[in-house]
Amino acid sequence: MNTGSVKPISILMILLLFRNLLLLQAQETMDLRDCIGLAQLNNVGIISNRLERQDAWKRLRLQLRMFFPEISMAFSKSDSVSAHAPDSRINKIGLSFNQLLFNGGRDLADYRSAARELKLRDLTAEDMLHKIAHQVSLEYVEILKNREILSVQKESLKNLENQIEIAELEYSLGGLTETDLLDINIRAVQYSLNIQDSEETLLLSRFNLSELMNVSITKLPELKGKLNLDYQGLYTDKIIDDDSYVTHLSEDAEEFNKELMSHYLRELNAERDLLDSKISWIPKIAASADLNIAGRDYPLNETSFSLGLNFSFDTPLFPGSMSMSTGKTNPDEHNASISSEISAFDNMEGLITPSIARNELYTAHLETEELKRLIAFRVEALSKSIILNYRRCSISREKIFLETEKLNIEKIRVEMGELTRLDYVKSEIRLANHRTELIEGIAALYSNEIELEMSCGINAEHEDSLLNKLIRTEVNKQ
Repeated sequence: MNTGSVKPISILMILLLFRNLLLLQAQETMDLRDCIGLAQLNNVGIISNRLERQDAWKRLRLQLRMFFPEISMAFSKSDSVSAHAPDSRINKIGLSFNQLLFNGGRDLADYRSAARELKLRDLTAEDMLHKIAHQVSLEYVEILKNREILSVQKESLKNLENQIEIAELEYSLGGLTETDLLDINIRAVQYSLNIQDSEETLLLSRFNLSELMNVSITKLPELKGKLNLDYQGLYTDKIIDDDSYVTHLSEDAEEFNKELMSHYLRELNAERDLLDSKISWIPKIAASADLNIAGRDYPLNETSFSLGLNFSFDTPLFPGSMSMSTGKTNPDEHNASISSEISAFDNMEGLITPSIARNELYTAHLETEELKRLIAFRVEALSKSIILNYRRCSISREKIFLETEKLNIEKIRVEMGELTRLDYVKSEIRLANHRTELIEGIAALYSNEIELEMSCGINAEHEDSLLNKLIRTEVNKQ
């Protein structure tokens, strides 16, 4: 790429990044829609890809020139002097036309193939936008998940600290052994380590989101929303209730998966290469016309013209060409000519070209079928993972309900002296762990659904589906 094309791109990127940075600084909070929009605007790959595709489309349109005649104009002037003879001065103006008439459809096929490839690049670029939206959604949900887990853990630690104060009082009164008091303190210290791990994980998820948005983590605003703990999934009901839905998803993947589409294009091009290798005996036919006007002085009055057809054969071993022309150089003279040429033992590559093209087509077909099987397996595996995570979340909700009921009973039993304070602390930690499991299960369920969408080429409207189902839009402090 020359420097002339680098500077405009760089200036455009700088202006966009500067504009988006100002918008970011003006916001105190951001929701998922804001994060997705900013990540898509700031992505350097998207900007460069868009400019490259625009240039590629311009170059492709210029290729239409090959279907039109080549026109050239020429002017010559000669002045020769010979001894014992008058001077010879000739002025000549010429106009030439060359037009390809037929070449077995090769040029048209190449043009259509290039157009298909550019359309696929456009679809892939659109898919890139959706992939970034998916990645931002995952990181956004990851932040909400870690933030929610951290909130649960801090709440649980606060309860543990209250229990430690009560336990120390009971120990001073002789109602609790020193071993149980130490055990309660140890569990509280261990649980505080979980909080440190969660804080580190939250920081990492915030860093990943800021990297996707191409902003400094220190400038990342507070994120709106809170995970909906009653989230049931976007596709769970369809997968469970409709036995044919997974098959339908696999069919969508075969049609809309961008990686598969690129394999289809490669296979189509390989088919064309094989056809071209088989029709090398079909000649390339071109027509030519020349018109010349000459004379010693102006106005020029000596007219001549010629019309011709050119045939070229790209056959193996004996490629050749033949040309026919007719015309006249003056009013009293007409001429016609035929010439041919054959090159012996040339174009040796043509002997193996059909075999190579056949092997490339076979390889492309095998790779396409293998990718189909892989994607079908991936869709089926993700569907099963969605069901498993859905059931795991349901079990976690049930465990939270039962553990809460049990904890209410144990609280009374501790006050009555029927249960030790240590057992009650263990139950509180178990309840906090169950709540954490539910939060992680919901995030895992959504992650499976995102992977399923990417495999099937589904581009869901995350702004509506997520904000309404997975994320409650009230603001939570990070």
